[in-house]
Amino acid sequence: MQKKIYIIALMSLFLASVANAENWFYTFQKGDTVWDVSHNSLVDWQHWDDIVKLNKITNDHYMKPGTKIAIPLKWLKQQESKVSIRKVSGQVTIQLAQSKRSLALKPGMRIALGDRIQTAKDSSAQLIFEDGTKLMLLEQSELIVVTARMIGGGTMNATDIQARISQGRVDIHANPNKQPNNRFEILTVAGNSAVRGTQFRVNVHDTSTNTEVLSGHIAVSNPQGHINLPAGFGTIAQVGKKPLAPIKLLEAPDVSHLPRTIRYLPSSIPLPVITNTSPLSAYRLQIVKASEPDVVLLDRITQKSLFFSQELADGDYRIRIRAIDKQGLEGKTAQYIMKIDARPEAPFQQEPTDNKVQPAGSILFKWSKPENIERYLLEISSQENFQGSDVKEYTPTQQKYAEVLEQTGDYYWRISSIDSVGKIGPPSNTSKLVVVPKPKQPKLQKPAIASNKIILKWRDSGAGMHYKIQFSDTSDFSHIITEQRLEKAAFSLARPSSGRYYFRAKTISQDGFSSPYSPVQTINVPPKSYWPAGVAGALILLLVL
Repeated sequence: MQKKIYIIALMSLFLASVANAENWFYTFQKGDTVWDVSHNSLVDWQHWDDIVKLNKITNDHYMKPGTKIAIPLKWLKQQESKVSIRKVSGQVTIQLAQSKRSLALKPGMRIALGDRIQTAKDSSAQLIFEDGTKLMLLEQSELIVVTARMIGGGTMNATDIQARISQGRVDIHANPNKQPNNRFEILTVAGNSAVRGTQFRVNVHDTSTNTEVLSGHIAVSNPQGHINLPAGFGTIAQVGKKPLAPIKLLEAPDVSHLPRTIRYLPSSIPLPVITNTSPLSAYRLQIVKASEPDVVLLDRITQKSLFFSQELADGDYRIRIRAIDKQGLEGKTAQYIMKIDARPEAPFQQEPTDNKVQPAGSILFKWSKPENIERYLLEISSQENFQGSDVKEYTPTQQKYAEVLEQTGDYYWRISSIDSVGKIGPPSNTSKLVVVPKPKQPKLQKPAIASNKIILKWRDSGAGMHYKIQFSDTSDFSHIITEQRLEKAAFSLARPSSGRYYFRAKTISQDGFSSPYSPVQTINVPPKSYWPAGVAGALILLLVL
């Protein structure tokens, strides 16, 4: 018995919904009468009396503004309502209902009933309806316009729109002009969402549909039940189950700490960490051009950071971020304007490398050549933030520049590109340069020639310094007798045979930098004694005589 009553109740609900589907509900405006509505909106005005009876109207000469009545759709004037494509981004196709042909969707195209629109990854399309309703079909989604018609005429002149979403996501601003009696309905596998004028989002999965209301309210229903969903709430409808009671949407994330300018691409900006106890599960990131907010360039779910690729051109963008709860409902949207100013791209630094140590004097800076760049901005400073008054700026046209740095200490340098119109791009990474004292050239002292050795000395260049000496019997040092690396400013070697010799030295610092060789010192080594040579000469003279 109970089962029978339950079946009868279900049948009653079904018949009631069918009856409602065949009726159009009109809300009377100030000054409206049944007679006026009938003459302006009905195919046959004589049905006015039937309307009075159907709605049990007692005074058809005066209708209180806001009064709702039911009018069978078959009595009302109807004509096709225009649906067109306003914006397309990425790869979007349309399968024509009449010919089954597939075409690339383009702005300005008219959409016929039954046409199937599909978006690929990183693609979107915006549909515009005759009443100003905007529907953004996001990536990897599919939509068919089922109904698009104008109802009645005169003060009625309402639009009736139905769109079926088989997969993917849509953002909708329905009836933005708040025209009375308009109806917009999204049909999905798990439930339908009917609105009069509101902003909402729909996300369709295989067996469920998420609906989130941003303003106004909507009715979400399926054969198992019906709920009214106010602004700031969402619901999940699953196949075979009544839609969940309204769930409060998460508040918009705090974006005050996020940068408003990005100078380098690719770039990754960390988001607040999602903990196990947090109601969040992820973030939704959307990027649109500030000048074209209806074209979604990037649409991503992330848990850790916002990522901006090199594909984004320089310009102003609107960044939209919202939190996604653990049930998959997306919360309120935070948005801000961000500027990308990453071009022309900086050259790659080559020399000196970061933290390189070089002696005071002329230092050569070198970098790579970006495409189509002929001029550069080289900055050298003793302050890492380049804020000091000592910042030196140069605009070389070559990929190198030599600068004399005589004062020791830490320096920082960076290089930027300058394009053909004079725009200076972001600087390269900052590299540190350590300038140390230049080793002084040794000052040679007069050599001491002993009976069995030669002692060579020069002025000590200071702590931590060592030396390299060369001793040769040729002035161009093409034949070196000895070459030594020494820790002290002195050297001795066995006394060579008599003759002319040459000696030079240079200083080497702890960092391996060398001074130039000292001026060459000539050393004349005499014979050890002159009497053997005299005796030998006398003997030769006697023999000759």
